[in-house]
Amino acid sequence: MLYIAADVVPSSCPIMLAIRSISLCFILCLILPSAPFAFAHNAGVDESANGARVTMSQNDPYAQPSRVRLEGQVEHSEHLPELDERFLPGRRFDAKAFRTAPTKEEWVKIPSWLAGVFAIRKSILTAVTNYEKGERKDFNRNEKVETHAVYGHQKDAAGNIWQLNRTPFSAVVRMGRVTQYSRGDTAEFLEVCPDHVVIRHTGPTLLVNSETGMIVRASQTESITVCTPDGANVLARGSIKAFDAQGRAIDCAERIAFLRRTKPFQADPTTEESFKRFLFSQRANAESHR
Repeated sequence: MLYIAADVVPSSCPIMLAIRSISLCFILCLILPSAPFAFAHNAGVDESANGARVTMSQNDPYAQPSRVRLEGQVEHSEHLPELDERFLPGRRFDAKAFRTAPTKEEWVKIPSWLAGVFAIRKSILTAVTNYEKGERKDFNRNEKVETHAVYGHQKDAAGNIWQLNRTPFSAVVRMGRVTQYSRGDTAEFLEVCPDHVVIRHTGPTLLVNSETGMIVRASQTESITVCTPDGANVLARGSIKAFDAQGRAIDCAERIAFLRRTKPFQADPTTEESFKRFLFSQRANAESHR
């Protein structure tokens, strides 16, 4: 479970609320790397257990707005399934039902340029599309970020590096009078190529009244992030599409983040047993097909 404290800054501008909603979402997708998170209506995220901090700033004169190019024609979903009725607005929040334990483990081989520890100090909001109004607005907004991301968990005998995805998983964002509960139901590596990696995340997010425990808002998000090597570093271009509780599209924000490598890959000892089981299963499957 990931806990984050955040300051809520009211805004009467819908487009700014959309910007603030998805800024934390994009950064968390890179940190875990895990699921999307919506409705973090804040201009900044204070220091927390994972060291994440996001602040909005004025336009960056060196940042050029850019539409996200999704490699291999990967596109967002037109709609998502409806949320479980237990998690709709007006219901009392059931933390036990929402925060289910991981039930799926998947090992994915990733390129060496994506493996290691990366500092994330900057992201750029480039566009927001409002599907309800049929409007798209381009931006050139710099967002200062203070956090890090770790990719790669184990290395096999041939030197290949592997990433472990455990789903579902959840995170909690404390925002004063309301608390945001987010769950990552999927974390899929759609494309893993020598020159790019495409990752998709989906999951619900609930806003809960901290005093009454009642759900006041519910949404779902789908993020698609394209990572490419940039020398020793990584460039992440992402788009995060928000849906309502009925699965109807609301808006989509596009961002670019810059990941600077700070440490090389190191195996994670907490995933060693899972990796051994995975390798054993691979060998058994290979032998059965001989």
